[in-house]
Amino acid sequence: MSLPGDVPGEVKATLGKLEKSSQVFSETFSKGDLSLTERLTEHVRRAVESGTITTHLPSGAKFDVASATAYTPKNGDGPSILRLPLAGTNLARASVLGVTFDSRTGAVVATTEMVISGAENNSAHVTVWNNGVLSLNKIASSDGQVRDTGVVPATTLSAASDGFWERLNDCLAGLGIPWAVVTAIAVACSAACVISAGTGCLLCILAAAGVTQANIAGCVAEASQG
Repeated sequence: MSLPGDVPGEVKATLGKLEKSSQVFSETFSKGDLSLTERLTEHVRRAVESGTITTHLPSGAKFDVASATAYTPKNGDGPSILRLPLAGTNLARASVLGVTFDSRTGAVVATTEMVISGAENNSAHVTVWNNGVLSLNKIASSDGQVRDTGVVPATTLSAASDGFWERLNDCLAGLGIPWAVVTAIAVACSAACVISAGTGCLLCILAAAGVTQANIAGCVAEASQG
């Protein structure tokens, strides 16, 4: 991915994380057929109802079953993964529940739930639970800053040419995914893909829900031109 030299370093780093994770996942998994998706979705529905899988859906949120997608390992050796998007009034479309299954037994191996919601000043609140246990709780701002919840944000923006962040967010708004959400996705998966191409990696790659890195990089390049 080639970007202009004057693009802020944190922007390049964020896109780099997404690109690397996407490559790892695409080399390992392929999309499963509809019958597999329906079967795994029903399995998850029953597990959530019985309490076997713990979720933390915000008030008014629900699973977007119609948009669920299953993935299987290309070499036939490894877990199957279900991506089950979450839908709600204040949720970014990147919000998702990822479930990893043992391909031989069909048992649930792991779950990762990522909830990204709108916060103050066009920022995004990203929360991640791995196997029902809270593992990440951060605020990502529209200028690429990341902080813990409850921490007052810095008054100075990260270094960039005048108007860069405004132009970037205006362009991304047309794609339906603000930079704060892009940053939140990268933060949520930055550690997961170092370990393996498992559920955490799936979230990182697929959370943008159709907005490719090429689209995002195009907005970055456009914003850098002033």
